[in-house]
Amino acid sequence: MNETGNHTQTNGVNVVYYNGHETPATEVDFFVRYHGKTYTLIDRGTFTHYAQINHNLGNALVGEVWQGQDAELCMPARVLFANGKVLE
Repeated sequence: MNETGNHTQTNGVNVVYYNGHETPATEVDFFVRYHGKTYTLIDRGTFTHYAQINHNLGNALVGEVWQGQDAELCMPARVLFANGKVLE
């Protein structure tokens, strides 16, 4: 979890992952559960086969009360590939 400079609120989440599929992905949606609430964070770009992706996602989980750096759950929920196929 990312936190604000004053250590009182969340500021998104940092995710590090690899695309294990041979087809490049263009979007990966993550389910993140943080202290009982579930959020969907979306990462968009071109993610090639086996490339490491290390992104700070701030399209959700911004401004929540900071309760520590560990999420209860962070997992990919949906992947959109460059060929139009979707993996859920």
